Amino acid sequence: MIVNQIFIVSTLFKSFKEDVLSGKSKYYDFFTAVKSGTPEVMTEFFREIVTYVKYQKHPKIVKDAFRELVQLRDIIVLEKLRQLMPIWKDSYYMEYAYLLALLENASSGKRCNCDIYKDSTYNVAPYQEELEIIGRDNHRYDDHFETQIVYVRCRICTREWEVEIDDSYHYPHSHWRPKQK
Repeated sequence: MIVNQIFIVSTLFKSFKEDVLSGKSKYYDFFTAVKSGTPEVMTEFFREIVTYVKYQKHPKIVKDAFRELVQLRDIIVLEKLRQLMPIWKDSYYMEYAYLLALLENASSGKRCNCDIYKDSTYNVAPYQEELEIIGRDNHRYDDHFETQIVYVRCRICTREWEVEIDDSYHYPHSHWRPKQK
């Protein structure tokens, strides 16, 4: 990283501590502003968050910083994510397990996340950055029960998926299948 980027990340992290960790502003607003920068600055900034912000005090901040790093496919933080496993709170466990699966997938050399998406363990909605929606449909099972079908194509590997979204639970469940031709 060049000197200018080091200065930018250092300044951003200092502002983050002064504004967000003190309670003056919301972390997600700060994250949104950081995401308008270069991928290099974003990566270094979010690495600072997962390295120096205490998970026990700010679990949502750390989780969302990991989410940003996973989207950047930053496998350097894989071991740090694994180290948090024993202290994950129950309410976040599956979210962290999903992020860990995505980073391990990237670490194994896979170019896209389709193999993770199709594993219904993680209940992934079909609205991921690298997926293009190519169609929608509804499937009625009876007079009272209907599910939404979203057809998506991976922009990286070009596989097409049929994702059934079942809203009958207290939160939507997504079931992935290869799209039938």
